[in-house]
Amino acid sequence: MNLIELLQHQSKRLPHEWAQRIQTAVGGSYADRPFEELLTTTSKACEANFDIIVNEDYGRIDQFIENICKMRLAGGFTLSEVQRAFEIYRTILTPLLVAALHGDALTAAFQKLNGCLEYTINRFSEYFHNAAQEALQKAKDEAETANLAKSRFLATMSHEIRTPMNGVIAAAELALNEKLPDKTVRYLKIIHTSAYSLLGIINDILDFSKIEAEKMELIARPFMLDEILDRVLDAFHSKVAESGIELLVDIAPGLPAVLVGDSLRLQQILTNLVSNAVKFTEKGGVILVRIGAAEKTDKTVFLKISVKDTGIGIAPEHLPLLFQPFIQADGSMTRKYEGTGLGLAICKKLVCLMGGRIWAESTLGKGSTFTFTAGFERCAGVVPPTLKAPSSLRNISVLVVDDCQENRMIMERMLNSFGFLVKTVESAEKALQILQADAVDEQPFDLILMDWKMPGMDGLTAAGHIRRTMKRDRVILLMTAFEAPGVREEAEKAGINGFLAKPIYPSELFNAVMNAFGKTAVKSEITRNRFTTRESIYGERLRGRRVLLVEDNPTNREIATAVLESVGIQVATATNGREAVTAVTAGTYDAVLMDIQMPEMDGFEATRAIRDNPSVHQIPIIAMTAHAMKGDEEQCLAAGMDGYVSKPINQDRLFHALWRNIKRLAGPLPVSAPVPAGVESDVGVLPDYLPGIRVRETVDALRLAPSTFLKILAGFAAHNADTAATLEMLWGRRDYESLRQLAHALKGSAANIGATALAISTQKLEEALADAAKRNENNISVLTAEAILLLAEVRGGIETLPPVPSAPITDSPPADPAQRSQTLDRLVGGLQLADPEAIALSFAAARPYLPAAVSAEVGAYIDSYDYDKAIERIRSFTIPIHQAK
Repeated sequence: MNLIELLQHQSKRLPHEWAQRIQTAVGGSYADRPFEELLTTTSKACEANFDIIVNEDYGRIDQFIENICKMRLAGGFTLSEVQRAFEIYRTILTPLLVAALHGDALTAAFQKLNGCLEYTINRFSEYFHNAAQEALQKAKDEAETANLAKSRFLATMSHEIRTPMNGVIAAAELALNEKLPDKTVRYLKIIHTSAYSLLGIINDILDFSKIEAEKMELIARPFMLDEILDRVLDAFHSKVAESGIELLVDIAPGLPAVLVGDSLRLQQILTNLVSNAVKFTEKGGVILVRIGAAEKTDKTVFLKISVKDTGIGIAPEHLPLLFQPFIQADGSMTRKYEGTGLGLAICKKLVCLMGGRIWAESTLGKGSTFTFTAGFERCAGVVPPTLKAPSSLRNISVLVVDDCQENRMIMERMLNSFGFLVKTVESAEKALQILQADAVDEQPFDLILMDWKMPGMDGLTAAGHIRRTMKRDRVILLMTAFEAPGVREEAEKAGINGFLAKPIYPSELFNAVMNAFGKTAVKSEITRNRFTTRESIYGERLRGRRVLLVEDNPTNREIATAVLESVGIQVATATNGREAVTAVTAGTYDAVLMDIQMPEMDGFEATRAIRDNPSVHQIPIIAMTAHAMKGDEEQCLAAGMDGYVSKPINQDRLFHALWRNIKRLAGPLPVSAPVPAGVESDVGVLPDYLPGIRVRETVDALRLAPSTFLKILAGFAAHNADTAATLEMLWGRRDYESLRQLAHALKGSAANIGATALAISTQKLEEALADAAKRNENNISVLTAEAILLLAEVRGGIETLPPVPSAPITDSPPADPAQRSQTLDRLVGGLQLADPEAIALSFAAARPYLPAAVSAEVGAYIDSYDYDKAIERIRSFTIPIHQAK
């Protein structure tokens, strides 16, 4: 008998015995199945094996294996059960072969049987493995799809989630400006702080979701590195001042001033790292932001940026986990420091998008250093400014006095790069000893950079001692990280020439030194009739620049115009976005200050229209926003703006923002750039408070002359003479949209003049009208009536003030009648042509030839585009002069 005959002979008995043995010996899934079902399976398996052994046909066994595997995946056999079942098949068949076959026939039969079973088991294993992998991949794909859908939903919903939180913060800020009971103020501060914390968590989650959903795209635009740093560090000014932390910046020389890349995301990374450093650094610590170049080419620069602190440090076992999402070094339930654990994970992903990497080094108890690299393009055609002193100031001798070693090193390097000779000491006492010896030195110190807060004698005391006891005149600049109220006045009394607020950038240090010495100063002739601040430095550099102010609110427009003109900026105005687009296209301006919410066309739409015009698309556009809230800057930059300043106006921030953006494209100054003389009549001392108005606080914040603020208050009262009646009329008509727009306009102008209660009231009214679905007529009625009462209170207070003084006609006209006549004729010609650019330039030139009162009237007519009345007023002034001849 051969193998084929044996298998044919056993074709009925073998499947039956195999099924019985499987059911009793294997058990498991087989034990629960009917015997007839098992018998059918073993019969098919025997037939498939017969085909392999006799005909070497694997088709039937492959089909059999596929069916068995489908049963297994549906909850049937396991792989181990199948393997044991086929081992039983071998056990049954082996003695039958031994009994029936001998010699070579037996050996050949075993080879065929083993090959058949090996193939079968391998195919089963392969099929089960592939099926398991497919199931795993399917589950993974489904999980990733669900996660991506979640991330996309959160990324899409970012604005809707952020907006209500911004509203809570803004409302709390407005409420905190009001005089309230201490208990209420405490509750409001809790609301404000908690809302900001929650907004930070929301932003982290949304940013992480946006990256996960692959919706985070880098937007390349030109930016100035020191401006980004300034924005980041300015946000922590109050916090580090409260904590007594010294915040320093060290920028390597030779870095490009302007780069091209996603400045907003770079700012986000830096903000996160500096925020962590501030959070984990104890009082009196030091934080150093250092920027250098990891790699440079003709077209690109890889920056290497580090944030080093002297804080609590990180344990070695936690360092590898820092950049994983939702991981924190302190994971305890009672952890001291808050946060989501997403910040560093977001930083890592953003750095990777910029082609760089990020890492951390730390020593527990001594501090940490976070370092990252990021790639940027050089800005074509931009030549970095050379900070070299004029020949008259080269090799001047400088003494740096600071107890912080890092700052001494930074200042020494910067001053050396200017060509100065530098010596550093760590205390005021040592500085005085050196200066005493300096009295007989052949090369005495010409400039002293003195830190304010130092152990022992502070900088103010030392400066006063130098002025009182030492004959030689020196320029003294005070360096301070924590400016307290009244310190500027004390500094001026002590004989200090100016302020340098830390962190100090090379350009600011250079400008402060040049400003303190005077433009034509020489080493032996030190100018001491100026006090150097950021405002004075940038204000001087803006003199004669042409700025288009786009603002629909008359009071806001008047305040901004007064602030800009106070440093000699030539101001043209537009009242909405459509007028702004026309003016920019027709004229020539150095920058545009753009309000956001305006009728006809808002600031965002106007900016996009200007950016789409190739002839003017590069003009700097700076937004003016009522509330500088988180997310505002992203929206402004997305519209194509170069930055923003918040209202009420802060002169330092406004001039700084203007200069930083103008200097990128700065051309030559106009030939005629007069500084307006203004009205400085004797108006008496304005009261600190008027009914509904915080006069002194507002005048101090705007840094305007009392006469100028008096004019602004009078303008507010005049512009709002009919506003109460209009509010009542619009409420009576239920014209909610017009009422909301009027409330918004009144809110802005009230805030700018210090009418805090009126600003809060109109803010509430605007919010109550914003959502049509949530409008409550009783609430709107109460808020409208409240706004009308508060407006009456404010206007009543203004009416108690003396009238706006006017200057006599004899005080203004310069001596040259021919030049005066030509200048005023040019102004009239521009008005007749209704050319905004020609009007702006000719009006700036004509101001010195007009009395202050006439100039103010003409300016008001120009602002309201009533050119005929402006011409009439100019001629009413010039006719008497001609008749007098």
